[in-house]
Amino acid sequence: MSKAEDLEKLVEERTRALRESEERYRQLVESAPDMIFAHREWSLIFVNPAGARLLGAADPGQLIGKPVLDIVHADYREIAKERIRRAYEGFPSAPMEQKYLRLDGTTVDVETITIPFTYQGKPAVQGICRNITERRKLEEMREAFISTVTHELQTPLVSIKGYIDYLLSGKLGPLSPQIQTAVEAVKRASDRLSHLTNDLLDYRRFVSGKLNLDLMPLDLTEVIDTCTKEIQPFIERKSQTLKLEVMKEALQVKGDHARLVQVIMNLLSNASKYTPEKGKITLTAEKKDGSIEVSITDTGIGIEEDDLARVFEPFATIKRPSYFKGTGLGLSVSKGLVEAHGGRIWAESEGEGKGAKFIFTVPRNTTS
Repeated sequence: MSKAEDLEKLVEERTRALRESEERYRQLVESAPDMIFAHREWSLIFVNPAGARLLGAADPGQLIGKPVLDIVHADYREIAKERIRRAYEGFPSAPMEQKYLRLDGTTVDVETITIPFTYQGKPAVQGICRNITERRKLEEMREAFISTVTHELQTPLVSIKGYIDYLLSGKLGPLSPQIQTAVEAVKRASDRLSHLTNDLLDYRRFVSGKLNLDLMPLDLTEVIDTCTKEIQPFIERKSQTLKLEVMKEALQVKGDHARLVQVIMNLLSNASKYTPEKGKITLTAEKKDGSIEVSITDTGIGIEEDDLARVFEPFATIKRPSYFKGTGLGLSVSKGLVEAHGGRIWAESEGEGKGAKFIFTVPRNTTS
């Protein structure tokens, strides 16, 4: 066989392989359950069957040539326009939840990402869009359930705590040691339930955008002092050591005193909870650029690398020993409170059994 024949055979094989690859890609796109679409010069040039169904079209041809922004609900059009503009400049976008408009004018909840590519020598954008209507409905049902349960729990909790405190006050007569121990156990359980309902209420406030902060100039060292005194009995109960490395000068911020106490107390409580007896906890506070940085380090059970990004998610299932119970709401609420102050919070750990470090920042108050 001559070299020309070899070359011709190679070209035929490559061409056949290319066609087979294109056919597999076409079948994948055509059968995909999510909407896949592309546009050039801001007009749709391709929509797969799933996209046509999502937008209420009888077939994809009804959508070809349509301005891409016409399928975006007016409330999301400006931010979508900016994301698309950046995609044409070559920058892909992260997933974004928004609403699309169907041909009959109804809306559908979607999550979309955009990816830049080149089509016939010109910049174009490919999008992948998932219908999240059912997910949104489930989330709304969950939020409604949480709201209802939380408010229903509050009223009986107030009565329970009131009667427990009344019993422990001795106004109904002295309690035997056995009864005293039992009532104190009930008090601890009711306190935990009270903390949980408060976390749920705060979480609901974040979700609904109704969290209000009482911001005022304050010295973060005073907040830290309040927290260390409050946590000390728990530290001593487990024979742990709490070391403070706090700058002696004032750490001026503009914040909500009660909410910042809530953040630090939650981090200290978790550090003590997940650190064994005679373990060590270190709280550091210092100035970093335009912020005050507070870190709480422990010698506890640690966090696996895959879980670091998820520890602040509400109800996240994080790997931990079975005897450590929790919803994860405390960290989620702390994250919301820190971000509401204009700061950020994150976690670090070298892995299981190697302790953890939680760090958050709050902008410094530079005004007199």
